[in-house]
Amino acid sequence: KERELLYASGIFHDIVYQIGAPYGKNEEKSALLAELALKDDVFSAEDTREIQRVIMTTCFPPKEEPKDILEKIIRDADIANTGRADFWEKSKAIFIETNMARIMNGQPLLTEEEYAKGRVNFLDKLVKYHTETAQRLYGAGLIKNIARAKEIASIYH
Repeated sequence: KERELLYASGIFHDIVYQIGAPYGKNEEKSALLAELALKDDVFSAEDTREIQRVIMTTCFPPKEEPKDILEKIIRDADIANTGRADFWEKSKAIFIETNMARIMNGQPLLTEEEYAKGRVNFLDKLVKYHTETAQRLYGAGLIKNIARAKEIASIYH
């Protein structure tokens, strides 16, 4: 049963994603959609609330440590890309998406320097894997990505 709850949480946790949304707003909307799609027909009301709870723990940066294995697994899955080789490709896409959102919101564009420094802070200070499996699979890659991010950011000093 836990596996099914985790799968459903994983499917719905980023179903709503708007760059620049206020903290927790994407997760709230995703949890609401999960409720509408799953309650009663697919999962019990209690299971649907559990799925929503797990979805809400993917707010980033997290305000508290995960409380159980479901929270640990979904958080690790949510940031697994930080320890993979394709992190840099995705990071470029996020830089573009972020600046597109800033344009639409009438905000100044992030410079490459600001983004590079923010990426170092993100990887080095905010990313933390909570399961042994994630640490084993992505820990070494994260260390490499932190080193590369620092190297890139040092260009601007």
